[in-house]
Amino acid sequence: MLRSLLMSAVIFLSLLGCEPETEIEDPGDGGLSEDLGFEPDEDGGTADLGMSGACESNDDCTMDLPVCSDDGECVECLDNTYCPALQPICTEAQSCSDMGQGVCREDFDCENVEMPICLRLMGGRIGVCVECLSEADCIQSRPVCSTFGRCVADQSSASCTSDDECGPPRRCDAGTCIEREVE
Repeated sequence: MLRSLLMSAVIFLSLLGCEPETEIEDPGDGGLSEDLGFEPDEDGGTADLGMSGACESNDDCTMDLPVCSDDGECVECLDNTYCPALQPICTEAQSCSDMGQGVCREDFDCENVEMPICLRLMGGRIGVCVECLSEADCIQSRPVCSTFGRCVADQSSASCTSDDECGPPRRCDAGTCIEREVE
C-alpha cells in the first residue's frame, strides 16, 4: 500500500513538471527508493521544492487559486467575474470577498446616499445597494425604477447594458439584471 502511495505521489509530481531532488526509501520493500521532490527545511519539516505558486497558464494553478495572473502567480481572481456569487468582489489582492463598495446585507451597509436601499439577493445572504426597488421609491422627474435599481426618466432607459450596472451579485441578461448563480 505504501509503495502504491509513493508511486502515485511520484507520478503526480512528474505530471506537474516537478523535478524531484530527494530520495525517500520505502521500508516495506527492502530498499525501493523514490524521489518525491521534498527536502528537510530548517525546522526539521519538509519544504516542497516543486510547487512555488508560479504559473504559465491556468492549468498550473490549484482549485483554490485557479487563475494565472499576468505576473505569473496563481491567484483566486482577476476581476469580479471569477468570483462565486456569495463572494462576488475581486479585491486588489486578487482574492474573492463578500463585501465591497455597493455590496450589502442591510440598508445601513449602503453608504452612498444616492443608493440607500439594499436589494437582498440569494435568500437575503448578500445584496447590492440600489436607488429604488419600485416606482414608489422614485421622484417625479425620474419616475421609472430601472432593472438595475436606479430611477430613470422613461422606460427606454430602464434596461441594463452591462454587468457593471447591475452590481457584483447580479449580471445583465438581455437588458434585465438577474441574480448570479450560486457556485
